[in-house]
Amino acid sequence: MPQPKISVVIPVYNMEKYLKRCMDSVINQTFKDLEIILVNDGSKDNSGSICDEYKALDKRVKVIHKQNAGLGFARNSGMEISTGEYISFVDSDDYINTDMYEKLYQRIKQENADTCIFGYQRMIGDKNEYVRTGSLSGTFSGDAAFNQIFLNTLGSEASCPDDYLILWQSSCMCLYSMDVIRRNRIIFSSERVFITEDTLFNTDYFINAKCVTILNEAFYFYCVNETSLTKTCREDRFEKDVVLYIEHLRRLKNYLPDEKKFGEARERVQRSLLANARYCVIQICDVYSFKNGRRLIADICNNPVLREVLCTYPWEKNPFKYRIFNYLLKKKYLWLLYFLTKIKK
Repeated sequence: MPQPKISVVIPVYNMEKYLKRCMDSVINQTFKDLEIILVNDGSKDNSGSICDEYKALDKRVKVIHKQNAGLGFARNSGMEISTGEYISFVDSDDYINTDMYEKLYQRIKQENADTCIFGYQRMIGDKNEYVRTGSLSGTFSGDAAFNQIFLNTLGSEASCPDDYLILWQSSCMCLYSMDVIRRNRIIFSSERVFITEDTLFNTDYFINAKCVTILNEAFYFYCVNETSLTKTCREDRFEKDVVLYIEHLRRLKNYLPDEKKFGEARERVQRSLLANARYCVIQICDVYSFKNGRRLIADICNNPVLREVLCTYPWEKNPFKYRIFNYLLKKKYLWLLYFLTKIKK
């Protein structure tokens, strides 16, 4: 059979409620030259049978049934058998616009790019909450790809009003080159080890991408379901953010022997860590009273890695509202952190 233009990898774990919605949005794409790989990651509900139904329905569909190992490893299983020129990842509880791949493929060929970033809409129930596409647009190669794409996937520079100019971290909002992935042996880490496996994948990928184009249209519908982990407050969340930060620095040191470039990248990751600290404090304030949440906020303030970042990162250059927050973190003013966060909410 001829090589498909795009492979679509869809990990599936206990998603019988949403899987058909997802698959219908993929198989009904206006762009037909697809290879669709369903990875049933040890589902205990009817998801595996639904996968097999679609395989019987559409010859483009392949199905892998495997023991549960998590999202990252499920994506790796799909990548191993993919044969497309490009690859895309769709989570099985989300769905996409029917013209997504047509427009992405057209854009990537028109710009002679190896990669296309695009936007998404966040859905809560049946409501469209907001559109996130980012404030960057255009096509970038060479030094511009490093400065505008790679660095901004790590975080923004200190004086930037936003923590991220590219408002995404999920691998679902990108059409990747399989050539770049295979030549550099890029795979996903386990989310059971690193809380956001997508960011490490993107770090490994975008340091090697030669030409990246951004299409500021929201093709992807990211659905926040009742079982979504993002709706819960994880008491160990910031500890996992720190583990991810340390791994980021390790990889960046290997990729960037030039001290100046490494320093630029480190500052971006440091800003991202401070943003994660702020996010964790906001979650704590949403869920707990000050009496019950005080210890968790104190644990964040006392984290030795965060203390080091607050001493070395130029947070005084941040926008005023973030300077205030970072100052309170550094001084460990727990009550003010809690009170001002509640007021802001």
